[in-house]
Amino acid sequence: MSKVILVTGAGRGLGTDIAREALAAGHRVVATGRRPEEVEETLGGPRDNLLVTRLDVTILEDAENERLRDLPVVILTTLGAKSGKIRKTPVMRVEHDGSYAVIASMAGAPTHPVWYHNAVADPRVELQDGPIRQDMLAREVAGDEKAVWWARAVEAFPDYAEYQKNTDREIPVLVLEPAAHEH
Repeated sequence: MSKVILVTGAGRGLGTDIAREALAAGHRVVATGRRPEEVEETLGGPRDNLLVTRLDVTILEDAENERLRDLPVVILTTLGAKSGKIRKTPVMRVEHDGSYAVIASMAGAPTHPVWYHNAVADPRVELQDGPIRQDMLAREVAGDEKAVWWARAVEAFPDYAEYQKNTDREIPVLVLEPAAHEH
């Protein structure tokens, strides 16, 4: 069964590797990058199962207006656990009563995404939902709370259920709640 896989940062490094592997497996890929023409060239040119779109989270307009497959995206900002650098990652929007969930699916890959390790190492994160930026605290959830947030996530982005079926790891769910103080 062909899946739709969203790959951010598909123009280089791990993003390129994931996109190439997904394309080779016959999946449909939505690939994002700062320069779509370079992403498309890196991935072997135009093809029926590849949609390349520009997404540069360092440009405010992209962060405020971005939608992928007509689904809303929020920008998660973490501090690199190893590098100490600021890292911005677009993730699917899963919101309930002012709290958000971020799903560490990496499209069902065998390892967790880097942003997950960053948020676990330093739970002080920033979330941008459209033009609104807010300081949040991330915490991993389990048990009944995870089940509730997982159901919300699958409702927002049904591919998550398929990603879980296709990996041996349990996909982590982090809940982001507004921080009491700015960080």
